[in-house]
Amino acid sequence: MRFGWGAFSDVEEGFSEIARRRSYSCPSPPQRTLSSIHKAKGLECDHVMVMACDRTQFSSTSYSKCKMYVALSRAKRSLALVVPDTNASPLFKV
Repeated sequence: MRFGWGAFSDVEEGFSEIARRRSYSCPSPPQRTLSSIHKAKGLECDHVMVMACDRTQFSSTSYSKCKMYVALSRAKRSLALVVPDTNASPLFKV
């Protein structure tokens, strides 16, 4: 069954239906997944590795800080960061 705009009585009911559909259609990512930060938003994994934590990917802008937060907050049990010796992101102390 498909629902169009205005099919829900309030916003909470609509959000509840979206959450139900997401958990039913894809309850969790595959055991090993390679993903961009944007596509990983909203997902959680036991172990996460963030590649290329350099100045190009994560500068000191507000957008980069938000993107880094999303990347770091995907991990439930362990987090590994690959930070280069040269040209490291200013968001990390190396």
